[in-house]
Amino acid sequence: MNPSFAFLPNQATFYSISEYLTILILNHQPNNMAHYQDNSITDPLALVEEATFDFTLGDHPEAIRKLKQVISTHPNCFAAWHALTEIHFADRNLEAALDSAQKAFAINRDDVHINTSLSRIWMEKGDKKMAEHFGAQARMLGWKDQLKDEE
Repeated sequence: MNPSFAFLPNQATFYSISEYLTILILNHQPNNMAHYQDNSITDPLALVEEATFDFTLGDHPEAIRKLKQVISTHPNCFAAWHALTEIHFADRNLEAALDSAQKAFAINRDDVHINTSLSRIWMEKGDKKMAEHFGAQARMLGWKDQLKDEE
């Protein structure tokens, strides 16, 4: 299998998908925490982190199982949907990646990472117009974050 890489739009750095997922988890946006109302999984982000670790070790089916477990009780868990997006993308399951990405996007459309993921998925599917749209959104959100950081 060819390695997959991700590009963070406001950094000139390429990451492996597993590194990218780790960055996403470590940089998880606190405003998404409000979506966790159900207590059947006491810490959904801990299970997302476990799934990310499983993915990093090459156990994609176990990672997907854990993410689906989180989503079954926390359907608005952005981190779980986005991690699932990246795993499906790495497995070249573009339809499942797109479905997961669209669900994550519905939860947080202002996240630079999900816009980047959508751009990559559409590019792989051959839809240049959609890829450029989400790529432009990711760049604008990245610039917006940079301006906010400078203030």
